[in-house]
Amino acid sequence: MRIYLFKVPSILRIISFLLATSLLLFILSLYPGRFSHVVAPDCNITSPSGDKTIISALAEIEMPKPLKEPMLIISMLQNTLTLSDGNIAIKTFKANFETQLRQGEYYIKEKTITLPIINRNLGSRILFVRRRDRTTAKALVAKPSNFLIHGESTLGKKVSRDSKGIILRNRDIEEIYDYIPVGTKVMVTSN
Repeated sequence: MRIYLFKVPSILRIISFLLATSLLLFILSLYPGRFSHVVAPDCNITSPSGDKTIISALAEIEMPKPLKEPMLIISMLQNTLTLSDGNIAIKTFKANFETQLRQGEYYIKEKTITLPIINRNLGSRILFVRRRDRTTAKALVAKPSNFLIHGESTLGKKVSRDSKGIILRNRDIEEIYDYIPVGTKVMVTSN
């Protein structure tokens, strides 16, 4: 019968991690309430003595400004969604399509955030997209005139035929959600 003992270096790493965590918690307890609030990007927080704190340093980081003419360009051929400001492409994201979309101009009809019910990772931000120009009922049934842009953990996997939408990585939909107001133009292209 063999008895395995922990290696000394791994025990030392665990002990040093626990000591560092305890020290950090102790230091934070010396300043109650100082680190418990959310900082807006444009605020300037200083300590009571006038010295700038870590939080004020974070507040000085320049956040991207709102886009003047936000637009989403969806390429069915390249499987991408591009966030642009007018004619200037800001960032391109990999996307999966749950169904073939009709080419044309759409707009963001509604924005919503689903609340996680069972698993905290199931909450998602969703953009509801509607077609600008209405066509015949047959064409609307053949290809959807409304679809969703949403995040999900199924990126890169086969998706259901029943759902109509574009899947982005959760972090990608989180990134673009605040830049896209209701009414934003969405262009779907085949190239």
